[in-house]
Amino acid sequence: WKYSKNSQSSVDTTEEIHQKLKLAGINLSDDSSRCVATGYGRISVPYADKTVTEITCHALGAVHLFQQPDLTVIDIGGQDTKIIQIEQGFVKDFIMNDKCAAQVSRMNGEMSTFCLTGGLCECDYIREALSKELGKDVVSCPDARYAGAIGAALSAMKIRK
Repeated sequence: WKYSKNSQSSVDTTEEIHQKLKLAGINLSDDSSRCVATGYGRISVPYADKTVTEITCHALGAVHLFQQPDLTVIDIGGQDTKIIQIEQGFVKDFIMNDKCAAQVSRMNGEMSTFCLTGGLCECDYIREALSKELGKDVVSCPDARYAGAIGAALSAMKIRK
C-alpha cells in the first residue's frame, strides 16, 4: 500500500488508508475482517477493532519468525530503536529511544538469542557490529523487517467479532 507521506496528520493518513481498503473491496465492518492498529498513530484509527502497542506487536512477530520463546529483539526503525526482552513468549522488559542501540547491553543477561528486526535487518554490517559489541550472534531474516506487522496480524487473528 502506498499512502501520502505529505500529510502531517495521523487522522488524514488513517482515512486515506481506509478509503484505499474500501476501493480494494475490503470491508472492515464485515464479520470476517479484523483490524489492529499499532505504532505512533494507533489511537487515530477509529475503525480498528483493537489497538496494540508496537512493543507487543514486535515481540509477537519476532517470536513467530524466529520460533524462540526467549529472545531479545533489537529493532532499529526510522523513528526509534527498541530493545525488547522476551521470556516464554511475553515481553519482560524493553527500552525504547531515539538513539542507536547503545543500551542493548543492559538487556544482555542470560538471553541466548538476539534478533535484529526492522528496516536494517538485512544489513550484514549492522548485524555483525551488534554481534561484536554483544559478544553473541545476532540473527535475522528478510521477513524480520515486517515483525511488527506480523505481530499485529497475529493479534488480529485472536479477535472475535
